[in-house]
Amino acid sequence: MRERYSLTLVPDAALSDTLVQRRINALDDAAGPLWKSLNKAPDRGWLWEENKDTTVSMMMGGNFAKLNTLAAAYRTKGSRYYGNPEMKADILAGLDWAIANRYNPSVEWYDNWWDWVIGVPMTLNNTLVLMYDDLSPEQLRAALGAMDHFAPSFIVPIWAENVNRSRILLRDDWVNLQLCF
Repeated sequence: MRERYSLTLVPDAALSDTLVQRRINALDDAAGPLWKSLNKAPDRGWLWEENKDTTVSMMMGGNFAKLNTLAAAYRTKGSRYYGNPEMKADILAGLDWAIANRYNPSVEWYDNWWDWVIGVPMTLNNTLVLMYDDLSPEQLRAALGAMDHFAPSFIVPIWAENVNRSRILLRDDWVNLQLCF
């Protein structure tokens, strides 16, 4: 199921199709500058300079959205970043940093609840699905634990259904997955 869901994020389409190629080019055009501007310093205090504000939750969410764009480029066949080991390492290190420093149970939520309960889980879940084969059990546990802390209930409004389904897929929780349909 997780693999099928990942195909909704990065379809395995005919690379000879001009529309597919345009989409891949657009993804590459977005991912390239993001990767270049990613703060890779070991003692970093932020991932992207424009997202370093810790009083506006949308900035915290922006980190996860950008990591998701990088993960999509890394997993998209035909992308110039497809399978790039340096990009993979930077995505995983970025996820580790963002979860350890911006989105975990020891962080007190601030500003807009939507970013904490819906926005970050949507993009983080998708990133985790795309990077699943490269994540350690500890990385997956930390990310899912953070989402469980900020959005603990599986019973949420219909617009959050995707967040819950993909979280269930990441846990291989087939019993709860059946309850979603």
